[in-house]
Amino acid sequence: MIHQKNKLPDMVIRRSGIWNSRAPFHNFLLGQRAIHRSYNVLTLAISQLRYDASQDDPNRDAQRFLKNVASHGEATAGKAWQGYKVSYGRDSEGSARRPKVSDISKDLKEALYDVREAAVVKYASLFESFSQCWALNLLLSKLENGTGWTLDERKLAENFSPVHGKHHAPGWPIITQRIPELRSGLSNLPHINKDVATGAVMTMPLSSDLNAFTSIKFWRDFRNIVVHSSGLITTTFFNEHRAFFDQLRVPYAAYIPPLELGQHLKFFDDVYLAMARTHYKAAFWMNNWLEKESGERRGHPQAPHPKTTDYFDKPVSASPLLVVGDHPKSYQWVTDSAFRANFL
Repeated sequence: MIHQKNKLPDMVIRRSGIWNSRAPFHNFLLGQRAIHRSYNVLTLAISQLRYDASQDDPNRDAQRFLKNVASHGEATAGKAWQGYKVSYGRDSEGSARRPKVSDISKDLKEALYDVREAAVVKYASLFESFSQCWALNLLLSKLENGTGWTLDERKLAENFSPVHGKHHAPGWPIITQRIPELRSGLSNLPHINKDVATGAVMTMPLSSDLNAFTSIKFWRDFRNIVVHSSGLITTTFFNEHRAFFDQLRVPYAAYIPPLELGQHLKFFDDVYLAMARTHYKAAFWMNNWLEKESGERRGHPQAPHPKTTDYFDKPVSASPLLVVGDHPKSYQWVTDSAFRANFL
């Protein structure tokens, strides 16, 4: 490892895989819209198909019910039908089982949970990417406005550097550890905009267990158990997040069960929407901080030029992380091969 033991000077080095953008919130918005679009169109498609199934004979052969797509649709649909049919296996006599319309309806209902779970995993990953890009922009802003870095912030810059840091870029836990104001700020931010029961605007968290920070940690840790434990609730996850989830589900307790060891978390639309609101609120708050810290040279799609609007409905292209006029050494790293060779 080159320079592994040397401390990073006042310079930000972006490793590959982190957004090359000075407007991370804009990237986040575009990613959020894409996730919402897929989530909602799939929910609509499943709901439409379940409605059609409810109008049919539940004992009818599923292939006849799906004949327009299973036999005459795109090749992908034909392959999907074959795969779906095979998934039912064989009966005790060795004959292939034939799914019925009632099976289609039941499987579609279960598939909705999978769609929501996948959307949550993708959303948590999107926020992780946003937070990494946001942190690099904040570190650059502090160099550019003369504030300078704390010891923790310098360590974070080293963590991000592919020359000085480890193999992987620092994730959310390291970022919040190295920027303690981020954790404290989000801990004082409510996880949703309005109280579900009363409709009142929320300006403070409901409790120390239920706020934007604990919500983000819950969903990030949930993403990890989906990836590493098939989505089954582990003892560690249960012990750490039970108090949070018990309070989160209060408005939906009639149909959302509590966490249960070794079981899957059942996703309902309300849970997905609450998760999305939390991450949007946190990203918006973090972006306002970045705009203020950078004097609006970072944080919005028009940066480094002055901001003229808060609304960007079109997918405009934001400027890269470093442009002419930014922190000199950091800019040299990405533009001057002689500087890089001399540094190394």
